[in-house]
Amino acid sequence: MNLDTTSLHALFKPKSIAIIGASSDVKKIGGRAVHYLKKYGYSGKVYPINPLNSEIQGIPAYHSILEVPERIDLAVLAIPANMVLEALEQCAKKNVGSAILFSAGFAETGEAGLKAQERVSNIAKENGIRLLGPNCMGFVNVADAAMGTFSLMFLKGLPKFSRIGFVSQSGALGAYIFSRGREIGMGFSYWISTGNEVDVQIAECIAFLAEDPNTDIIAVQAEGIKDGEKLKAALQIATEKCKPVVMLKTGTSVVGTRAVASHTASMVGSDAVFDAMLKQYGVYRVKTLRELVEIPYTLSQVELPQGNRVCVFTNSGGVGIMLADDVTDLGLEMPQLSEETQKKLLNLIPYAGVENPIDITATIGTQPELLKKFLELTLEEGIYDQFIIFLGYSGLQKDIISMRLDLLEPVRDKYRHIPMLWANLFTDETRQLFANKGMPVFEDPLEAAKTAYALSFFAGKFRNQRPHKKLDISTVQEPDWPSGVDLTEDAAKAILAKHNIPVTIEKTIVTEEDAIKIAKQIGFPVVLKGMSPDILHKTEAGIVYLNIYNEKEVSRAFKAIDKKIKQMKVRYNGISVQEML
Repeated sequence: MNLDTTSLHALFKPKSIAIIGASSDVKKIGGRAVHYLKKYGYSGKVYPINPLNSEIQGIPAYHSILEVPERIDLAVLAIPANMVLEALEQCAKKNVGSAILFSAGFAETGEAGLKAQERVSNIAKENGIRLLGPNCMGFVNVADAAMGTFSLMFLKGLPKFSRIGFVSQSGALGAYIFSRGREIGMGFSYWISTGNEVDVQIAECIAFLAEDPNTDIIAVQAEGIKDGEKLKAALQIATEKCKPVVMLKTGTSVVGTRAVASHTASMVGSDAVFDAMLKQYGVYRVKTLRELVEIPYTLSQVELPQGNRVCVFTNSGGVGIMLADDVTDLGLEMPQLSEETQKKLLNLIPYAGVENPIDITATIGTQPELLKKFLELTLEEGIYDQFIIFLGYSGLQKDIISMRLDLLEPVRDKYRHIPMLWANLFTDETRQLFANKGMPVFEDPLEAAKTAYALSFFAGKFRNQRPHKKLDISTVQEPDWPSGVDLTEDAAKAILAKHNIPVTIEKTIVTEEDAIKIAKQIGFPVVLKGMSPDILHKTEAGIVYLNIYNEKEVSRAFKAIDKKIKQMKVRYNGISVQEML
């Protein structure tokens, strides 16, 4: 299915907005809608519509939308349900591009409401009006300050801009996510509430956000899906654009399913089937509202890790053990430091725990510089893709946590490709310190572990979507191929590639320097394999090294493979550097 989202531009990127039911009283829905557009600097044209007033909040008003002399992209219907049909018919006569219907009292109320909603749907479809709602809270386009909403939560301010697009069927849950996000410093590109979805569905909003240049991350709250094929098409677009989708799907129980029908009149199918579809398209499904906030927020602050290897860094042995359980239960790896690095750490703090999880003890309370030294030595090992750093209750004391963050910020900046997640108690003030430095912080260490898993999940998804790369081998030393008829792995792949059959990106080399060069061109992670026509089972021979994530690991693997093959005294064609799939 081809999803064309251009028709949604009049809705979500309007150049002109008419508010039907506009009021000078900002306590009323129609008053609030006008107030927001004025207050937050919407640059498009605003047309208040009110049959009794010629001016609304200092803006010239019209008695009918038909009196507006110019084209209108979006009509906001801030009127009771019994007035909607007439207003929508006038919008059709005016050739309005889109409309938002706040009113409840349609399909979610029963048979009569369903019939009224069908009439609304017919008017919109017959006249090419893209309709958001009914029974919704509208939308906000942060970059343009285009606000088609009446929600009270925006009285405190326009959300700050970030590259997170959020769409929700439930207006109240959407408001909760926005409010919770604002508390932790999270911003949005779009905030959208779809309600009963008589026309515009969640799937189309996902597709719109996937194609939006201001959005990199998509967060979704869904109750029921009206068109599974549309959702598949939307998720495919998000996958092709390499945009993570995080979704909370409710209505999984019998009671919950019944509640969905009465809330937004959506149909809920088999949750097992739905879950399988999300997995197929690489959607990360969450179970809590906290995850729906914290995971997209973290995605907006850090780079995706290169793999799934985690280092747990704590000042508490007990928390370290708990986090180790959580991290490994989630399927992440916790490799150990080399003996050499462990000795260096013990030289700094002889009684520290230097096996992952690393326990730097309470010593950092009196010698905070040791925290930085421990972290630097651990990072230099080059074997970790993410860090979870637990510093207990230090976030409750502004001077202490401020000093520690200032101390560690240069280390974070040097290793930005390695996400660092912080687990701390905090106050509103100290949480803002973390937010200002772009350091994701979690009150519950388990939430940090779950987020680390989510980052690893998306890293794996998008790592396998790398476009085919052409290697520069102009300065690579070619191996000496033996004569004969042996069909080795690399020779077989060369034949396949010659006939346009896809094979892994790879190159066989003979020097450590070229191994590093080719690995960097391919992009980590890579695989190193020893090449010998005399060794058919390379894994059993110990000459295959998987999940190599940096130059230091390439060097180690090359030396190990080179040494093993030379000790075997077999024919040796070199070492193949391959992409890791």
